[in-house]
Amino acid sequence: MSVKYERDMAQFKVSGDAKDLYPGIGFGRRRDRLISEIIGMFRVSLHDGIISESEAEAMHAWITANPDVAFIYPVKQLKERLDRAFADGRIDAQEQEEIRWFGEKFQPDVESHHPTPSATKLPLDDPAPPLTIRGQQFVFTGTFLSGTRKWCESQVISRGGICKSKVVQTMNVLVIGELASEHWIQSTHGRKIEQVMRLKTSGMPIVIVDEFHFVSHLT
Repeated sequence: MSVKYERDMAQFKVSGDAKDLYPGIGFGRRRDRLISEIIGMFRVSLHDGIISESEAEAMHAWITANPDVAFIYPVKQLKERLDRAFADGRIDAQEQEEIRWFGEKFQPDVESHHPTPSATKLPLDDPAPPLTIRGQQFVFTGTFLSGTRKWCESQVISRGGICKSKVVQTMNVLVIGELASEHWIQSTHGRKIEQVMRLKTSGMPIVIVDEFHFVSHLT
């Protein structure tokens, strides 16, 4: 670990309780400051393009020590990746690369803490309808915050649903990852979206939802 990294990280204090770190202010303001803090840690960790094991451990410890924000977007998505990485007590090269990739793909607005996912600019059903998973056919496209596409598909299969690798007339739901490009027409995942839009236009009752809506139904 470089001296510069240690100096940069020294500004971030791991606290066992958010109230201790920011006394005298309400939860909303503490939450925003804490989210700024973990995003800052993440960006400092990415300064050399590598997430080391010690850097990942520091972020994991911070999230564990600050449960107030552990389940708030985007901390939740980072926590899930770190939890998986450290499930066996250490982080390997592939897991380091996944976390680094996540950091480079997802660069939230530190000031607002509520970045608008690109998927919200896509042709989603509005309002998004309730989802039934059992017996329904799902197709996934784009890049996902909550896990790999394989993980998303496993959630459907474990709940009695069916996953298709390509658009078919019998499908029921298209799920678009939160990191899908807003320029979806020119993108690879845009082909699936266009195919589904044509099927919907022809009268096929296919639902298009984003990742957030899909994950909210994983109960």
